[in-house]
Amino acid sequence: MDQFAHAQRDEREDGSRAARGERTEDEPKPVLIRAFKLTDVQAEAILNMRLRNLRKLEEMEIKTEDRDLRAERKKLQDLIKSEPDQWKKIADEIKEVRTRFGPKTPLGK
Repeated sequence: MDQFAHAQRDEREDGSRAARGERTEDEPKPVLIRAFKLTDVQAEAILNMRLRNLRKLEEMEIKTEDRDLRAERKKLQDLIKSEPDQWKKIADEIKEVRTRFGPKTPLGK
């Protein structure tokens, strides 16, 4: 590969890293503009698209966490309402402690 081809490949890689949001410089817009010969508006649109995708991903993660926390809350509320379930939970936890720290385990010796 000649020097010109190397330089073009390096520019494409820099632009790709900038488009993915990887840190190449403090401001990714000039890198995109140089690497792909974009206008200011085009570079801004690409960067905004990336931000929208990140916001959507964050929103999905928050919704998943909310769903999981609501399910855990429901289980705990059900546990509070049932004394037999509370005693079963205590028994299960004691069994787990015995299994992990009993006299036949490395930690119990």
